[in-house]
Amino acid sequence: MPRPRLFTASATAPTVAAAAAVATVVSVASPAVASAAPGLSAPGRTQVSVDGTWTGLHVGTPNENEARYSLSLTKLLIADYVFEHGGAQDREKARNMVRYSDDNLATELSQKYPQAIPSKVEQYGMTSAVPASTWGNWKFSSADWSRYLSAKHREDPTATGPLLSAMRESSTVAADGYGQRYGVALLPGVLGWKSGWSDDRTTYHASTGFGGGWTVAVQTTGTRGDLDADLAAALSPAGLIPDPGSLATMTLWPAREVARQGVQATADWVGSVVGPVDPATARAIADSITAAGEPVVAAVPETIPLPGVIAAALPGARA
Repeated sequence: MPRPRLFTASATAPTVAAAAAVATVVSVASPAVASAAPGLSAPGRTQVSVDGTWTGLHVGTPNENEARYSLSLTKLLIADYVFEHGGAQDREKARNMVRYSDDNLATELSQKYPQAIPSKVEQYGMTSAVPASTWGNWKFSSADWSRYLSAKHREDPTATGPLLSAMRESSTVAADGYGQRYGVALLPGVLGWKSGWSDDRTTYHASTGFGGGWTVAVQTTGTRGDLDADLAAALSPAGLIPDPGSLATMTLWPAREVARQGVQATADWVGSVVGPVDPATARAIADSITAAGEPVVAAVPETIPLPGVIAAALPGARA
């Protein structure tokens, strides 16, 4: 069946942990932390989107909402559906489809579960989606993918569920022999990734992935090298990639403690505002805020390894 082969998995490598870390969970208690950030810049052939998993922080290139061939990234939606609705054998096929970007498995599963892609598009509000008769020809925007993956990571904070686990196990070489470790797969701190490319291995490339508190998606009309170069050019000026020399000095940023203190700060603020008027109500509200924040805080990694230059710019745990 002829198609431009708009598929496959992979990832890139500059540290977007900055965007993610800034986004971590402080905004669970302080929505203001998720303030608007400057946009990214890349050649028109490429679109890039970055999300903070826990904060709602989002930055992207001006063209990030354009629908483009997403290639094998679409396999994530097929797998997501099969993991929820398929039997054990099909779930294993879905896992290998993501790990090795296996086109034959994608065709088999998409035909068996024709509702898979549309269902996930609707569930996650992927508003740029342009349907196609074959899974490899669906179009999505990079903004769709970064937000979708952020949502999946919030559902699975430890990244041990079937979809994110499969992404964490992505192979360096795909089922068709193409080297799929590029783009987001090369970013420092990346945990899991998925890439895509056209059958001619030249015309289209795509990549998405996640780290401790961030997701990145990039799609380009060009080669794998074009994608890597444009991604680095987009992230570096925004301060999302540290100087390579600084990567040698890593710091364990106390993400969970910062999150806990953020929740406590909100509870304390309620007490200071409501307390003088109605101390009992203030205590009740503060206690409910603390209780509601506990499971969120518990889901945050205790520490996140970050280059020292980035960790120094983030909120730190108070003694």
